[in-house]
Amino acid sequence: MDSDKIKRAIRDGQERLASKSGIRRELRIDHAFLEASGKAVAIIGPRRAGKTFSLFQVREELALPPERCVLLDFSDLSLQAFKAEDFEKLAVAASELDPRADSLYLLDEIQEVPGFEAGIRHLQNKGHRVYVTGSNASVFAENLATSLRGKILGYTLFPLSFSEFLRFKDANFRADPSSEERALRRRLLDEYLVWGGFPEVVLAAGSETKRAILDSYRDVMVFRDVVERHGLRDAAMVERVLARLVASFTKEYSVNRWFNDFKSQGLRAGKDGLYAIVHHLEDAYVIRTLTNAASPAGTKKAYLIDPGYYRSFLQRDRDYGKLWENALLVGLLRQGINPQYWSGPAGEIDFVTPDAYIQATSELSEGNRERETRPFDAVAKHLGERQRQILTPDEPPPWL
Repeated sequence: MDSDKIKRAIRDGQERLASKSGIRRELRIDHAFLEASGKAVAIIGPRRAGKTFSLFQVREELALPPERCVLLDFSDLSLQAFKAEDFEKLAVAASELDPRADSLYLLDEIQEVPGFEAGIRHLQNKGHRVYVTGSNASVFAENLATSLRGKILGYTLFPLSFSEFLRFKDANFRADPSSEERALRRRLLDEYLVWGGFPEVVLAAGSETKRAILDSYRDVMVFRDVVERHGLRDAAMVERVLARLVASFTKEYSVNRWFNDFKSQGLRAGKDGLYAIVHHLEDAYVIRTLTNAASPAGTKKAYLIDPGYYRSFLQRDRDYGKLWENALLVGLLRQGINPQYWSGPAGEIDFVTPDAYIQATSELSEGNRERETRPFDAVAKHLGERQRQILTPDEPPPWL
């Protein structure tokens, strides 16, 4: 790529850094440790969840002026020609613009550059601090485990938590809220469950605008991060698989059943191909699958990384029970907990964590109490005793 174009991109990024401000996210990075160790940072997660703003937040936390930083967004059309070998030109161009050696490199959507890991190593070897973002889990998992082993730390940024959502809504509640505050908090939680936590959606006014934004996100994730990235020829089949996952989210799904259904409809689809699509959707942070602790190699359940996708597909349906369960799952993921579920003759436990058995229900009453509590004894006999929790929207946990 031409050096003048790289310099122009650097200047554009510095102008963005100088003008950008926003609401802080709950992403805690130990910058002092990273500077001492020379490690880079990878902030991974779905597109439009706020990863770009997290780079602005990094610059503010390090208190560096924009002219000593390099911000590039590799999803931008002007940088599509950027290749791995251009990282050397990038370092030279940045030095020519500002010769100070403590430059901060903020590289957005770096998975768009083939062989990007060599570029990260080059910048690290020059003594620069490097923070990158990416939207594909497997790309980073492979590089973290191979060529970047020990050289980079990964953080995952999901759409807004409920506490962040409240901050975006400028809503503050006391530790012991009044009945009016509880009612308002519940209304806001219902909005959060229906429309999700993508920052742009949260700030948008009107349901049609929110839905249009979610539709555009879904299209980019499906077609750019799944169809194009993996060279899939049948984009319509990807949409069909995603529609099946959304329709059955929080429930066990069967790829074998989909295969038979598609076959009966005269559609060409191999089982291996269907499993691969599910895997690609998970890598692109569209869905998350959980295994059954009772048989880890058997059935699975699917969840959405953001509940807004459910609204985007099924516009007439508002199953708060499913949406509440989905929100809790993403809340656990934010804490770095990767739960399983448990299913047996006595019933089902929604989430099995190392410390707890968690049931999610939209309302706990005499009518469903026995159904929700019965599986606890059964799962404890198989996996051992752990804390037992039943979580409802009336008392959302602080980690949501």
